[in-house]
Amino acid sequence: MKKSHAPDIIVHYPDGSFTKGLAAHIEKSKKIFQFAPDTRNLIYHVRIGQGKYTAVTGVWRGTFTQPMVLADGTVIQPNGKI
Repeated sequence: MKKSHAPDIIVHYPDGSFTKGLAAHIEKSKKIFQFAPDTRNLIYHVRIGQGKYTAVTGVWRGTFTQPMVLADGTVIQPNGKI
């Protein structure tokens, strides 16, 4: 990720949360890959770019095969769906 992400990256997630910095993005990504270990970024498009800034959207797909632990400790059991 260090090759394709800036150290000061800001990432906004579909649930409304966001991370600032590459280290925080990596930690949040680890949680995603825990419950859907086959997750892949199928396609991404650069939507806006100016100077040293870019905004990128992505389509990620993975199979829900492992328990998902929410921030409050609630566990959602896997259902095998993509």
